[in-house]
Amino acid sequence: MLPKRFKYADNYCILVVLMKQEFYPELKKIENELKEIKILILKSQSVQKKPVKLRGILKGVKFNEKDFVEAKKAVFKHYL
Repeated sequence: MLPKRFKYADNYCILVVLMKQEFYPELKKIENELKEIKILILKSQSVQKKPVKLRGILKGVKFNEKDFVEAKKAVFKHYL
């Protein structure tokens, strides 16, 4: 007859094996998702974005003094 400590150790080993079999596929799935996210992040950082040119975008638009005063208030509201 085996001592108690071996019986508990065997039960523990069986439990560990069962837990690994149950959680391993889920962990593998999460690991793959994280790899995909890392790849997407690296790809997005490597793409160089060109600056947008705004020349001519306001062609034909007329501004008056009131528009400039309102814009100054909006931009510098923390300083006024």
